Amino acid sequence: MQGTGQMIETLWATSVLGEHPDSPLDEVRTALTGEPWLLTTQAITSTSGERWADGVHDEHELIFSDSGVLTVEADGRLWVTPMGLGIWIPAGMTHHVTAEPGTLFYVTYFARDRVSVPWSGTTGIGLTTLLRELLLTNKSAMLDDAVRLRIQQLIVDLLAPVRSASLDVHLPTDPVLRAVAEEILRNPADSGTSADWGSRLGVSGRTINRRFERETGSSLTQWRITVRMRRALISIAAGRSVVSVARDLGYTNASTFIQLFRQTTGHTPAAYFRSFGAAGLEGDAGTR
Repeated sequence: MQGTGQMIETLWATSVLGEHPDSPLDEVRTALTGEPWLLTTQAITSTSGERWADGVHDEHELIFSDSGVLTVEADGRLWVTPMGLGIWIPAGMTHHVTAEPGTLFYVTYFARDRVSVPWSGTTGIGLTTLLRELLLTNKSAMLDDAVRLRIQQLIVDLLAPVRSASLDVHLPTDPVLRAVAEEILRNPADSGTSADWGSRLGVSGRTINRRFERETGSSLTQWRITVRMRRALISIAAGRSVVSVARDLGYTNASTFIQLFRQTTGHTPAAYFRSFGAAGLEGDAGTR
């Protein structure tokens, strides 16, 4: 794990962790959710920026954020979690989690021997207002055991993959292409073409584009557009206007940005969040 500033809140049914000095996200662990419970939730606040590498867990996980920027890498793909979107990681899946300073996020662990879902692999889950409130009620309220079990079963029943594109990006494995991808992830507004990158790396732009498409399924240009739209989701969910977000990402015309967003996701920014019932998204994002 990189970084030293974090606060871990021990929540309902996680007393086995105690006041653990380090986040358990790094470790291979035995199950945290004891019988007869289906799930348990922990809250983590990153105060100075954190990276948890090579996490592998005996239980399924649902990771979602309340504020800040959270990135999850799993199954060869990179995900971001704007408010309203959770990332489901199946038990046994190696993953990396990065949280920027000030990020508050939750990790809900599901007992894999008592919880089954009709999908496999890492996927985006829509955090509707109802689902989010049930998760937080389960972790904080004093409840009769029978009531808590019914709430937990309802939570499981409400889990559903998002129907809209969740803007995950496939990462290249070639070290040279991975360096290009990581630079774009650091600075999505960079407008370098495949020819520019080829010149830097001593190969033709056509070679860069052909290899990038072979490894990721997208041209370098389309991959960068997807990265930009992912970054835009985080900013819009945080309450920033579409105009300012578009400008930060290198678009002088907001209508061009909205058109590309629609081409990438099938929706305008406001309709995208509505399409999976995102919780807590009002104001600017809802008017564009």
